[in-house]
Amino acid sequence: RVDLRNDRVSNEDADRQSLTAEEILRRLDDQPGVVLADEVGMGKTYVALAVAVSVLDATKRKRPVIVMVPPAVAEKWPTEWAVFAERCLQPGHGLRAAGPVRRGSDLLKLLDDPAATRRHLIFLTHGALTSSLTDPFVRLALLRQATLRRTELVNRRRSLARFADSLLGDRRFANEHLVEALLDAPPARWQEVWNRWRPHQPLADDPVPFALLGALRQVDLSLLRDALAQVPAHRSQHFQARVRRARRQLNAALNSTWTASLGALDVRLPLLVLDEAHHVRNQTRLARLF
Repeated sequence: RVDLRNDRVSNEDADRQSLTAEEILRRLDDQPGVVLADEVGMGKTYVALAVAVSVLDATKRKRPVIVMVPPAVAEKWPTEWAVFAERCLQPGHGLRAAGPVRRGSDLLKLLDDPAATRRHLIFLTHGALTSSLTDPFVRLALLRQATLRRTELVNRRRSLARFADSLLGDRRFANEHLVEALLDAPPARWQEVWNRWRPHQPLADDPVPFALLGALRQVDLSLLRDALAQVPAHRSQHFQARVRRARRQLNAALNSTWTASLGALDVRLPLLVLDEAHHVRNQTRLARLF
């Protein structure tokens, strides 16, 4: 289904790229990875995309392929994909791509999409899975889980609802009753709850990835509970200073919990393409990507 012959390269080069892609696929039957190394301009991107499309077809497009790229060339890959899809794939191929994705929370939301709309190819930047957690819905879901069925945190849960906009840094959460409704509902229903309260600002997708909800059951949430104890219960003379202090502690605890949650995920994908892998040839640097 992939024909690398096009008017941008010679037939000789296109055939060499095709043979390379075929050899990579053959080797992946017996080994966990392959290093593709060549000089600039030899078509490594097209070879990698040909391999990715072949893997997608072989796995019936059930799960997406991830292409992890350095931030400096993050825009280059979607552009190359558009040219590749136009010139090397059959019309009506139906493959959908997304990216560049720069946050782990955004990646998990893409993985959650139903089969009819799910992206088949996701361009993800190096560091996306180790960046700070900024998504307010995911942050609130972590805090909800930390207070769930904890009688000693009932008052802090009320404070969380009351001051959510300051703690999460998002004015959309200024309505205390809306936040209470979210905290009272399982995150799987948050899209429904939010759209009922905010029909003029509807959510088009589930705001909390389903895969995260399962991982949270395996994560120690004690750091979050300790940080929640610093949230003020009432407004007072030094309220703003106390909120800032509580927000700093919550941010640190949320990022730590987020990292642990990503490590507890059970997500299996058919292929990872790691661009410019020489930048992360050191095992420690490679580990930091994930």
